[in-house]
Amino acid sequence: MVWILVTRIFPPVTTAIPYFVIIRSLGISDTHFALILTHVAYTLPFVIWLMLGFFQDIPEDIERAAMVDGCSLWQRFIQVVLPLALPAVAVTAIFAFIYSWN
Repeated sequence: MVWILVTRIFPPVTTAIPYFVIIRSLGISDTHFALILTHVAYTLPFVIWLMLGFFQDIPEDIERAAMVDGCSLWQRFIQVVLPLALPAVAVTAIFAFIYSWN
């Protein structure tokens, strides 16, 4: 988690040339995929850091109750945790869009 926080310290301008070199060497320069990849790479540390706080605030007792009811790991995530975190996902998506737009 410290590495993700460290990547937020550097302004995006400092990584522009390395991203350009990587994208050009992959042969995807001047494509929509390269633009999407760059925006995702810039916003991913912010999204991870923000979502971590939301997921840590979900009580563990709710997940334990789902385990007692027989839910598997994915069932707990899809049926219990994700519905509780949908407002956080929406807020994070809006913030990531605004950050990427800027």
